[in-house]
Amino acid sequence: MFQDGDDIFLTQNRFSQVPDEPAEDICSLFGLPVPDELEDIQTADFQLLDQDDVFSLIGNGNSDLDLESAEIDDDLAAWAEQIETQHPPISIAATVTGPENTNKRIKRIVSDDEIKRIAVKSTADNTKKKMRWAINVFRKWQLERNELAKRDENISCIAPDIEEMTKDELCYSLSRFICEVIKENGEDYPGQTLYEILINIQMYFEQKGKCYKFLNEDAFLQVKKHLGFHHETEGSSRTRTACTKLTATIKYAFKSINKKKAETILVEEEELLWQRGILGDSNPARLVDTIVYLIGLHFALRAGKEHRNLRMKNSQITILERNGETCLKYSEDISKSNQGGLKTRRIKQKQVYAYEDTANPDRCIVRLYKKYIEHCPEQTKTNVFYLRPLSKPKENIWYTAQPIGLNTLAATVGKMCTEAGLQGFRSNHSLRATAATRLYECGVDEQIISEVTGHRSDAVREYKRTSETMRRDACGIIRGDVPKNKKCRKKSVLETRN
Repeated sequence: MFQDGDDIFLTQNRFSQVPDEPAEDICSLFGLPVPDELEDIQTADFQLLDQDDVFSLIGNGNSDLDLESAEIDDDLAAWAEQIETQHPPISIAATVTGPENTNKRIKRIVSDDEIKRIAVKSTADNTKKKMRWAINVFRKWQLERNELAKRDENISCIAPDIEEMTKDELCYSLSRFICEVIKENGEDYPGQTLYEILINIQMYFEQKGKCYKFLNEDAFLQVKKHLGFHHETEGSSRTRTACTKLTATIKYAFKSINKKKAETILVEEEELLWQRGILGDSNPARLVDTIVYLIGLHFALRAGKEHRNLRMKNSQITILERNGETCLKYSEDISKSNQGGLKTRRIKQKQVYAYEDTANPDRCIVRLYKKYIEHCPEQTKTNVFYLRPLSKPKENIWYTAQPIGLNTLAATVGKMCTEAGLQGFRSNHSLRATAATRLYECGVDEQIISEVTGHRSDAVREYKRTSETMRRDACGIIRGDVPKNKKCRKKSVLETRN
């Protein structure tokens, strides 16, 4: 009757063929008792029909295909209702918030406040401080201006708080703020500082969900024009901000600014630190200071936070064996230029190696690092790397479980240089500048210097300080002299023309 490849249809009706296995009804399938009124209903028999048989039955209008009684549909509906009552559907909300969390796709539900905190947490701490400072400067200026407006009707009052201002109100207020604000000592802000204040106010609004572009949007065109030029006013009184007229003298805003930079440490000066015992491992305090110095120098760490972020357990610094030599490997995780997130997903992780100094083991960073770790307690209250030294060491333990204070850690290099009698402004940041400058003086490629310092742009050039020797050599080259250990091929006029 059937051949391979024929379509088969399954129909419910009363046919003569008896199934090989007893049929199962829906009640037995779910373990439910069969209602009394349904016990007399006979189990349906099944028979296989091919395609031609089905079309023939439908075409002839065979009434045998009709259900025996319409009451069967009501019985099925009653069964379905009973099953739903005894086996209710699973609620998604109950799965997520119930006492037993059995979901596989949700770690936990986060609130709106947590989302806001995550956005704020992704911003660097120094950036947060700058934003708060910029907003405070604006609010102090606004408060003083409104006090003057009470006594002078020609001065307009700026009533709304900066967070509640519209774009027009912001443009009006910021334009006057740029022209009027001064330092608390009565001096003018440099143009670069005004620019930074404006950008930090803009970033503050971005954290509040308002993406304003003070230097790009047409709504703030007046702000951009006023920022481009710095108006000089007469007098030095703080009350001149709104009640004096602007003079015709206009100075370009972004004039040259002498920024205070940490000076580098020369090789001769470092040698002096070693000779006087300021660098070394003679006692616990000297050892931890030396570790701060060597780690900051070899790995070109930024002052403050990057030192503070170093961990004792799961440390960024690991001891490795490479080609038969022992070295320290520093792997940067979070830093100023790598805060994590989408913006930095393609940034290559900074990794720097510091190899052992077999020629001078007393000053070897690998040996001193191992010695420091050996004298630290196994258990600490916080997972920080730099620990407070004990005044009286106990056997092999030289340090407490307490971390070194932030201010003490930040002043380490400056304290050592002052003790050695070195002049100039020195800080922990001097170590980073020193590393870049020494590489630069020896002709190391800028890309290699950037890999050591972790810079992602040309900002590494700010750390490549020209030494006195390099400036003298440059002057000699211009004069026509050849510096020592360097060859300079003099071209004739004919060679130059060709």
